[in-house]
Amino acid sequence: MLLVSINIHGNIPTNQNYRVYYEKVNHAELLVVEHKFKSALDIYTATFKEFNNHDPKDVYNASLCAIKSGDFEKAKIWIKDLITLGYCLDSLKNKGTFMGLPPAHWEDIQAKNDSLFQVFKSKFDWELKTILDTMDAQEQFCLKYKNASGYDSLVLSMPKY
Repeated sequence: MLLVSINIHGNIPTNQNYRVYYEKVNHAELLVVEHKFKSALDIYTATFKEFNNHDPKDVYNASLCAIKSGDFEKAKIWIKDLITLGYCLDSLKNKGTFMGLPPAHWEDIQAKNDSLFQVFKSKFDWELKTILDTMDAQEQFCLKYKNASGYDSLVLSMPKY
């Protein structure tokens, strides 16, 4: 799924070693599980400075850590980034931890929402989305109308052994 999101947004990694990126992000995620939000936030901050492209899920998690740690300015910046990555402002604004962001910050984000979402729309690969939607519809058809229980994937000619 990550590859799909990278391709849809045109954010193909450069010569940076993204294995290191994911090792660092994984460490931050483990800290979140332990409720060490400030430590996780520090890792996300350093990792995002080191790497050009960030997985939207990681920006989402980093935003939550920033809110939990009281770093509302950083959370606001990352929430704006999420909108440029295709997240809907209303869905973020009304979710649990995101509701902890002070109203003044939400007002600033709301004022820039249209231009931020336009960034997403301008770089989104609509042709690829059409292809993926078609593939999804084909898969759903196969799962619904064919006996797919004996198959591993869409490739219905390859039975499980």
